[in-house]
Amino acid sequence: MYIEMNSDTYFKSRETFTTIILTDRTKKVLEELRTTNQYLLSIGTDYMKTLYNQDFLREKIKYILKFQLLDFKEEVQYSLTKQNIFVSFLILITDTTTVNSMVDLFELYKEENRYIQDITVEPLLEEGEGYHYDPADSLIQCCCSHNVCLENAFIIKNTTTNRQLIVGCDCVLKCLPVSERSLLLAKKKNSSKYQRYMAEKKTYIRRKKEKEERDAFVKATYRECETCGNPNILRTEPSWKVNCIGCYVAKQNTNLYKGRCLIKLKN
Repeated sequence: MYIEMNSDTYFKSRETFTTIILTDRTKKVLEELRTTNQYLLSIGTDYMKTLYNQDFLREKIKYILKFQLLDFKEEVQYSLTKQNIFVSFLILITDTTTVNSMVDLFELYKEENRYIQDITVEPLLEEGEGYHYDPADSLIQCCCSHNVCLENAFIIKNTTTNRQLIVGCDCVLKCLPVSERSLLLAKKKNSSKYQRYMAEKKTYIRRKKEKEERDAFVKATYRECETCGNPNILRTEPSWKVNCIGCYVAKQNTNLYKGRCLIKLKN
């Protein structure tokens, strides 16, 4: 359950979200990473390529955090956190020349400032064409490394720097007021692509469940034939019956049926 709050209070509270301090040293290290990999997060790159590029950059960021090459708060014990990874990515896509603190950084993403900064946040399923549900691709990684379903992913674009991020709904909450996140969720659910994607997902889940129930029924009702390995023998048949009728007939008519079982299982 999310509690509504004043946007100024919300963004000031985000200062405690990360242990990174936005000093000149922090900016310099991440600016070097951005400069040497300037095209990896470019706007317009398809989402699969962006995810691959984020994986590559995340390993670089993990190295930087692990060896504390940025400036951190004095009490920090463990710097390699998902929160710090997310903030590092946010710095990578932001022009930090006029940003002096983490509060300033998150302020850039306030709705009333986006027209100045050219920053947008959109549901990922609104990007590109031809989305369809594929269970192999349904689970992706937010830039912070947290697993997220594709339908719960968003894309943050900063046209000032021409860079973008793919983030999960939790990270959207971290950089947006609750009220605006609700508007984004409503927009996503009203999208025809989102509705088509979810319809395909429900169909896949229903068919998978039906197959599992059918397989369970077959396993409980039949036992496997020793010759063909198919569950063609009723469990009520005597234990000495180890071959199904199809294999038995094929064995008796080897020349005609070439020893192949006559019973074919339905998919």
